[in-house]
Amino acid sequence: MTYHNIFDSIPSLPYILTLTVLLRYLIFPAFKLQFLRYKGLCTLYYPPIVYQRHWNTSIKTKAGRHQRQMFPDQKALAANCGRNIIFVLYDCEYKNLFLQNQSCYKKADSIDFIQPLLNSGLISPQQKAFSRNSALPEFSVSFLQKTVQNFLNNISESAYKKFPLVKKIEELTGETIGLLYFSENLYNYTFEGKSVTLALAELVKQISSSSTRPIGQLLGDRVANRMPHYRTLKRKVQNMRQLLLKMIEERNVQPQQVGSELTVKEPVLTNEEILNQFMAFFIDAISTTKHLVCISLYNLIQYPEYLEKLKEERQTLYSQNEGEIKIESLKKMEVLHSFFQETLRFNPVAPNILARVATKNHKLADLAIRKGDQVRVDMLASFFDEKFFQDSLRFDPDRWRKSKQKLDPFTYTPFFGGSKSCTGQNMVIMMGKVIISEFLNKFNSTLAADCSNLMKIVHSPHENLNDIFFNISRT
Repeated sequence: MTYHNIFDSIPSLPYILTLTVLLRYLIFPAFKLQFLRYKGLCTLYYPPIVYQRHWNTSIKTKAGRHQRQMFPDQKALAANCGRNIIFVLYDCEYKNLFLQNQSCYKKADSIDFIQPLLNSGLISPQQKAFSRNSALPEFSVSFLQKTVQNFLNNISESAYKKFPLVKKIEELTGETIGLLYFSENLYNYTFEGKSVTLALAELVKQISSSSTRPIGQLLGDRVANRMPHYRTLKRKVQNMRQLLLKMIEERNVQPQQVGSELTVKEPVLTNEEILNQFMAFFIDAISTTKHLVCISLYNLIQYPEYLEKLKEERQTLYSQNEGEIKIESLKKMEVLHSFFQETLRFNPVAPNILARVATKNHKLADLAIRKGDQVRVDMLASFFDEKFFQDSLRFDPDRWRKSKQKLDPFTYTPFFGGSKSCTGQNMVIMMGKVIISEFLNKFNSTLAADCSNLMKIVHSPHENLNDIFFNISRT
């Protein structure tokens, strides 16, 4: 055989790449699913890179609420997600074991790209082993109330028609968290011509959106992160972190009372650790607060019979403290709290980002999970299961105050659960109560004409929910 004939017999590079893609994304996942089907598990097969789009579409529409009815007797579902297998858990026993054994998992790849922003923050895969509460700043409810009141008072009448509530709540939440960590020093800086918190919120959306691009699933994060778009985002992340570190250092030199001190409970953290926890808390709180507040106001317009109940409860509790809200009063807002609970049952916060990747072979009861498999809890399956919620497709906040039924704690987990639950969920609920109470006291609201039939019920961090607009007027 001649020299040229030897190399002619070697498959070309495009042929090798094509064969590799076919094996990794078509053949191997199909064989894995066939094996699981043989073991008695319900399986679904999607063309490569289509699973994520299907999942996002189904949970954003009412179809997601009926998914459980498609597989009424199944405890779990398996599907292919890129080159991996993903298990969707329906059964409460599986959910319980999954949430209690988070040491067997790491964050899915979609969180890896945001790692430079989070570093070792509370929602990063490399989070440190100190108390989650040790990194959260203490604040007064009066500070929160004053911040919300100032923000609402500065809304101009020209913005009343088709008011972009989602954007404004995002700005309010970001500003509040920024003030907690950086005091008035927050207003002395900008990033690329925008306020620091607004620029950071937009940066988080860009990163989250980039992490779900098909190129990342096809080529893997290591290759995708070298693309020009990703490299530009990384430079922005580095510049943002440098700016925030500078702000923390200045705050430490000249602390100012705004409603909190930057010092945190023991153990004392370094500036870098404070920044990491600020990032994690900011990302958690800004996404969940805007979702909770905006969807709650949307539901109040859809179910106006609860509006007067909430206003009456607010008036009663506020009058006891001469218009100033106390932490004890927030805890007594049972009508608003039950309304939040039902809102989060109907409209859970971003369940499509809760996937975890197994780091070792293990079992959830009789369900075998192998290293590299993804596991996801299906919130909607239990949230709309008639076994747990009678007449589950009816929006009924009163069920939470009147029902004597004791739910399994892993049946209702709107903020996820276990050691990986939402970092600032208690603060999010408090902020939501203050924002809703102050908003209802100052404004009447109706939906803009083109937002009267909202189908989307959940969102991802990079989505603004900008299809919800309100027409507001002074009370």
